[in-house]
Amino acid sequence: MAKHDSLDTEDKVRLLRSLAHHVHRKRPVDEVLMELVEQELRGGRRRIYRAAAEKLAEDDPLGALQAIGAVGDEAACVLGPVLDSDDHRLISNAINRLADWQEANGS
Repeated sequence: MAKHDSLDTEDKVRLLRSLAHHVHRKRPVDEVLMELVEQELRGGRRRIYRAAAEKLAEDDPLGALQAIGAVGDEAACVLGPVLDSDDHRLISNAINRLADWQEANGS
C-alpha cells in the first residue's frame, strides 16, 4: 500500500474514540464524522480523508469509516445495524469496543 492509503493504528483509535465520545453525547454519527474528516482535510494531513468526505456526502458514514480503514468489512457488517438502531449508547459502546480492539491488535 502507498504511504497514505490507510491510517496507522494510533490514528484509527484516536478517531474512533473521538467519534464514540461525541456520539455518547447524543450527536449524530454523520455530523461528528464529517467534522472530524473536515478537520483532517483542513490540516492537509491525509489525502485518504477525501474518500471519506465523498462517502459522507452520499450519506454513508459506515462507508466513510471503511474508506479511511477505521473498520474492516466484518466490523462494518456488525456496525451497520448498530448505527441503524439510533441508540447513542449502543453506538458509542460499539465504537469504543472497536477502538479497544484496534488498540489491542494493532491492525
